[in-house]
Amino acid sequence: MPVINRRADFERELVGGAAGTSRLVLSDLTVKSPGEQTCLDALDMAATWLPTAPGVTRSAVVVAGLDQAQLWGDLLADQQRREMGIVTLRRFTRHGLRTWALDQKSAFTSESALIRLGETTGGWPLLVDGIAEQLARGVSENAALRSLHERLDDPDGASEFLAQVGLVPKTPLWSAFAVVLEFMTDEGLSFEDLEAAVESGRYDATVPAADTVRTLRALQVFDVSPEGLHRPEPVLHSCWTRTSSI
Repeated sequence: MPVINRRADFERELVGGAAGTSRLVLSDLTVKSPGEQTCLDALDMAATWLPTAPGVTRSAVVVAGLDQAQLWGDLLADQQRREMGIVTLRRFTRHGLRTWALDQKSAFTSESALIRLGETTGGWPLLVDGIAEQLARGVSENAALRSLHERLDDPDGASEFLAQVGLVPKTPLWSAFAVVLEFMTDEGLSFEDLEAAVESGRYDATVPAADTVRTLRALQVFDVSPEGLHRPEPVLHSCWTRTSSI
């Protein structure tokens, strides 16, 4: 995989390559956080700038993070771009945590321990990574879970976590999520219900409500049932309650 340090490198590698080779070209937009148009240009180039030599197989990957969140709604709503293969990073499932635990040197080997791990972390990768770091330092699984619980139980720690997953006070996404919670029911809300809730809040008339809902979904702030009903993820919701009441 070629090293990409600047746009010129990306442009060159998209069209390069020798016949008979298979190549992966990656542009990580999270490193320098370029402007919106530059991000869109990177996507368009990945799809349209093809190798000039015959017989070259090339795949392109564009990585976007929270600093590019304003693009997510448009990208997720654009059928043509979705066909390019948009992959949203997800929280660990119960099965994923079980697989993760196999690499943790005898930690979280019981079903009850995995349940506590899931309940404490919500499967959020950044929280699971924090547990792994503590285990690597010799901290016991119980102590690691207790430390994480205490951190998230503190309003400052809760606020930090919310910001890390993309919910920052006085931003459109924060306001939209607040409105959604006002309409939330025990059964959960469908996508259409979420859209109607966000629309009613008039948080930002320049962004379609459906785009904001898609972005919230991509942020993984909801648990989604097989029936398509959305409920706030419990760990995040608990942090929200502590922070929003300050």
